Amino acid sequence: DEIDPAASKTVEWKGVKIYVCCDECITRFKRDPAAYLDAKVVPALAGMELPNPSPRTSQQEAAASSQDDVNITHYLLDLTFDPSARTVSGSVTVSGTSLVSGFQHLVLDLYDNMAVSSVSRGSTSLAYTHSGNLLDITLDRAFNAGESFDVKVSYSGSPQSTGFGSFGWNKYLYGLGGDMAWSLSEPDGARTWWPCKDRPDDKATVEEWWTVPDSWTATGNGLLQGTAKKPQKRKQFKWKPLHPLTTYLVSIAATNYSSFSDTYTTLSGGSMPVDYYVYPEDLAKAQESFKPTVSMIHFYAETFGEYPFVEDKYGMSAFPFSGAMEHTTNTSYGYTLIDGGHTYDYIIAHELSHQWWGDSVSPQSWPNVWLNEGFATYCEALWSEHLNGAQGYQDYMNSLWSGTFTGPVYDPVDLFGSTVYDKGAWLLHMLRRVMRTTDDQPFFDGMRDWYATRKDGVGTVPAEHGRTLRLFPRLVLPGVGLRGELPSLRVRLDDGEPRQRHLPQLCADPSGPDRRRDLHDADRPDSGRGFGKRDPHGLEQLFRPGLPARHELAPQQPDLRREGLDPEGLEDPDRASGCGRGRRSGPQRQLPRRCQSGPGRFRWRRAWRCLRSR
Repeated sequence: DEIDPAASKTVEWKGVKIYVCCDECITRFKRDPAAYLDAKVVPALAGMELPNPSPRTSQQEAAASSQDDVNITHYLLDLTFDPSARTVSGSVTVSGTSLVSGFQHLVLDLYDNMAVSSVSRGSTSLAYTHSGNLLDITLDRAFNAGESFDVKVSYSGSPQSTGFGSFGWNKYLYGLGGDMAWSLSEPDGARTWWPCKDRPDDKATVEEWWTVPDSWTATGNGLLQGTAKKPQKRKQFKWKPLHPLTTYLVSIAATNYSSFSDTYTTLSGGSMPVDYYVYPEDLAKAQESFKPTVSMIHFYAETFGEYPFVEDKYGMSAFPFSGAMEHTTNTSYGYTLIDGGHTYDYIIAHELSHQWWGDSVSPQSWPNVWLNEGFATYCEALWSEHLNGAQGYQDYMNSLWSGTFTGPVYDPVDLFGSTVYDKGAWLLHMLRRVMRTTDDQPFFDGMRDWYATRKDGVGTVPAEHGRTLRLFPRLVLPGVGLRGELPSLRVRLDDGEPRQRHLPQLCADPSGPDRRRDLHDADRPDSGRGFGKRDPHGLEQLFRPGLPARHELAPQQPDLRREGLDPEGLEDPDRASGCGRGRRSGPQRQLPRRCQSGPGRFRWRRAWRCLRSR
C-alpha cells in the first residue's frame, strides 16, 4: 500500500528508514515481526539495491586471478568486537602453500574501508597495497611450489553491510534495539570483516579467538577450547573446528545468551554435544522448538553417513534474521523462528542437512550452489517422508512445485531463488525415480557414495552411478544438449490412451516459457492423478516414486543413441512398485505445507537475498 511519509511513523531497519501507517503497525512489528516483514516490508524493498563494491582495474583483476597460485591451509582469527564503537580489530594469520615456482604476491580479499596497520612474516614487515577491495602483499622472497609460509595481517574497521548483512551489530530486527555481533557472509561477505581468500573452493582449517564484552557469550565453529579474561571488562572465547571449512561459513554470534544442551548418540554408540544459544527471553520456547534436532541428526546420519563433524559438535545460535544460515557446526538461527512450537521444523531440517550438503561437501564455485540448496530442500522432503511416509513425501514435493521456475539450476539467474531451492529439489526427486530398480536403494547408495568421496572437499555435479545416471546429467545441465527438439515421451496411462508430451522443463536449460506448457495444458480432462489441473496428463507419475506409468521414447523425436548420449539405451523404469523407503518410526507430525502463492522454500531468507549486492 502507498503510505504518505508526512503522515506516517518510521522504524529503522538495516539502516533503511521504513514508513508505517500507524502505531498499530509498530505494535505488529513487536508482536510478530516476521509476519509484518512478509506482508509489508519485503515487497517494498524487493527491487532495492545496496551499494556494490568499488570496481576493480584490470591490474587488480589480474592480481585476483593470482589466488589460483596458492593453497590457503589455515587461518587464525584473533579479533576483538567492540559493540559501542561498532569496530572489529585485531589480526588474521594466514598460512598458505605455493602451487607454482616464484610465488611472491599473496592476494587476499578485504574491503577497502578496513584499515590495515601492518603485514608481517615472522619479524619481517612486508610491503602491501590495498585497493579495489584487494590486499596485495609482497612476500619477502619468492616461494617455489610446495613451500609454505605464514603472513600476519593487523587491521581494524567498521564492516560494511552487504548481501544478507555479512556482519551486523543489532540483536533485534526492525530497529528494536539490543547489541550483538553476528556474521552471515554467504556468498562473498567474509571479506567485509576479515582478510581471506574468499572463494568456496579453497577450504582451510580455522582457529577463532573472539574477544567480546565479558557479559557476552561468543559462539563459533567447532569446539570451545577455553576462555580467558581480558582487560577492559572483556572475555576471549577460543573455538577450533577439526575439519576444514570455506570462508563464508566462518561464524561469530555473540551476545548475552542463555544456553542449554542435548546429546546425540552416534551411529557407533559414542556421544556428541548439541548446544543451543538463545536470547534469555526465548529459552523456554527454544527448549520445545529445538526438540526434534537430535532425531534429525540421527535420521540424516543413517541416510547419508555419519554426521560430518561428529568429533566437534552441532549447535544453533540465535541471531537477528527471519531465516537461518548453515555455519559449520553452529547454525545461526533467526530468533523470530523460535515460537515454542514446531512451525519451523523444516528450517531446522534444512540447515542441519547443509552440514552434509554445503558444509562438508561445498560447491566448487557459486554456479554450483544448487548442490547446497537443492539438496537441503530435498532433505526437508525426506524428513517429511520419515515422519509421514510416502504420502507425506509426495505432499511435500508438491508444495515445492512451481510453474514459473526461471532458468537452469546450474549458474542460475538468482543464486538464491526458487529455481535453486525448489527446482533443485525436484531434480533430485526425478533422479531418485530414474535410478530406481526394484526400490530406491541405488539412489540412496549413490548419495552416500557421492558424499563419502567428497566430504571435507568440494563438488560439481553428482558422480555417475550406473548407465542411467550417465545420461541424466546431460539432460539436466547446460552445455550438453540434444540436436533438434527436446526428447519426447509417449505416455500410456491407466485408461490405455497413448499421449505424447515433451519432457517437462524442470531441469534442462529453457529456451522460453512455451517449454513448460505441458504441465499446464487444460485441453484434456483432469486425469485425477499427479498435480490435478496443473498436470492434467498425469506426467508427474513419471517422477513420482511408486506410481506406475509406462513410457518410451517417441520414434519421431531425436534418438538418444544416435546422439551418443545413451549408447547402452535407457533402462526400463517400470520394474519398481511401492516406495522403497516407506514409513519410518518417529512422531507422526506433518511438516507444514509452505505458502502456495509464494516460491515455497523458506521465504525470509529469499526475501533478504533480494537485497544482496552482486
